[in-house]
Amino acid sequence: LLVLTKSLYSLPYACLSAIILFSLRTLFKQFKKLPALFRADGLDCMVWLVTFFSVLVLGIALGLCMGVAASMVALVYSVSYPKAAVMGRLPALPWLFKDIDRFADAQEVDGILVYRFDAALNFANKDWFRYKLRKALRTRSENSSVIVHSVVIDASSMTRIDSSGLKMLQKVRDELLERNTDLILCCCRGALRDALIRYDLTVPRYLSVADGVKYAEGKVTITKKVDEVVIA
Repeated sequence: LLVLTKSLYSLPYACLSAIILFSLRTLFKQFKKLPALFRADGLDCMVWLVTFFSVLVLGIALGLCMGVAASMVALVYSVSYPKAAVMGRLPALPWLFKDIDRFADAQEVDGILVYRFDAALNFANKDWFRYKLRKALRTRSENSSVIVHSVVIDASSMTRIDSSGLKMLQKVRDELLERNTDLILCCCRGALRDALIRYDLTVPRYLSVADGVKYAEGKVTITKKVDEVVIA
């Protein structure tokens, strides 16, 4: 089309349209892959659809700009609202802790909430981190007769933490201390450990979740009763 532009100038629009549609046949063939793309990542599929129909309706330039904008929105959303999980111990492998929503046999430890946040902690998701932790504590309090005395955070997915995340972590630690609950960090990466030291944030740290839970299990467990509180 670039070389033979003058030669194709006098062709009817129908012929030119046929040439363009033939060139775009591979693009339309990708519609067959949409169900698989949606199953793999629904958000990515929505970005693809927005880009595709924007190009058809608005043209290539504006359509690509809409696609870039949709990709940025999807990226910000995934960073701001990452996955957070409550973890439980596998009876067959007592040193291994997994997401209780994915592993039916994972059992929560009495008096201990094991919490995992699957993202770097920063200004974009710090409030989401605290919200999900509070929600997990509230759910445990409603469904268990044992008071939570320790929160063990699996920090293996926290590749880094910024100043806003450090302030939020300190605030969470202080809030837990007000309710006589310890905050314990496990599986901290080097960048996270360095940031904690530079910020002078003192939090017990352990190499593995099993070690952190073992330390927390040494504390006294308090069981809630209707008329009294019994020390187990």
